Amino acid sequence: MPDVKIIFPVIVLYRTHLREAQTYRTLLCNDSFTHFMIYDNSPEDHIVDTRLLDRRAVYVRDTKNSGLSHAYNYAGAYARQEGYTHLLILDQDTTFPPHAAEVYQNIASTCPLSAPSLHIGEKRPFSPVDVKGWTLKGVCLPPGEYPLTRFSPVNSGICVRLDLFNQAGGYDENVKLDYADFVFSRRLSPYHSVFRLLPFVAHQDFSDNVTDTVQLLRRLRLYLNSATNIRTTSFMEKAKIVYQTFRHTLSIGFRTRSLSPLTSYVRHFILKHPI
Repeated sequence: MPDVKIIFPVIVLYRTHLREAQTYRTLLCNDSFTHFMIYDNSPEDHIVDTRLLDRRAVYVRDTKNSGLSHAYNYAGAYARQEGYTHLLILDQDTTFPPHAAEVYQNIASTCPLSAPSLHIGEKRPFSPVDVKGWTLKGVCLPPGEYPLTRFSPVNSGICVRLDLFNQAGGYDENVKLDYADFVFSRRLSPYHSVFRLLPFVAHQDFSDNVTDTVQLLRRLRLYLNSATNIRTTSFMEKAKIVYQTFRHTLSIGFRTRSLSPLTSYVRHFILKHPI
């Protein structure tokens, strides 16, 4: 176990026990990090025996599910207080290669902002995302430095120096879930214009196989509420958000064979986010 406080990881859990989380099993379960935070957004009916947790874990329970952005800001404040220099942002569903922790440790002292490539399955790129066009699309890029105004890493795997995190104001807590990573990149870009894409690929379990209409509509409302709270600075930015959310809503409508997603779109986005 390293004896210096450099990187402080935070893993956000929802209805998953720590030792079942792929991120823990592939990155955190060895002694590469002195301590890490578990920020558990699970509701009260999800029972956790904290006596069985990893001895290095700082456990935080938030049954109100205040959102990813709040969780990462909370962890950032804790890490600064404890004297760490970097925050490693993680979700529960990422599978890392065996050497990932070593790469993070080796690069931290010279790199303010880094992230790995993420794939869904073996070949479908998930991160970084090309944010310049009308649709958000994961792209395959070689390791190197890339501008945040063109490409954005998604949350899981971002390693950010805490003074930069603090300078940018952390995550926007009004954008609780979807779009949180893209808004975070935009907040960082005036203070550090590039991120370093690390020389390894992690794999994201992006569960898109939910068929229950109630669950899909609930998830759509969360998505739309996040999108509603994005602060746009131009008509073009606003138009892109409208296009992206409408396209996503239509896909949910086709999957559910229902007009309910369009009703949600009007109620939870258009009426709150007029063009």
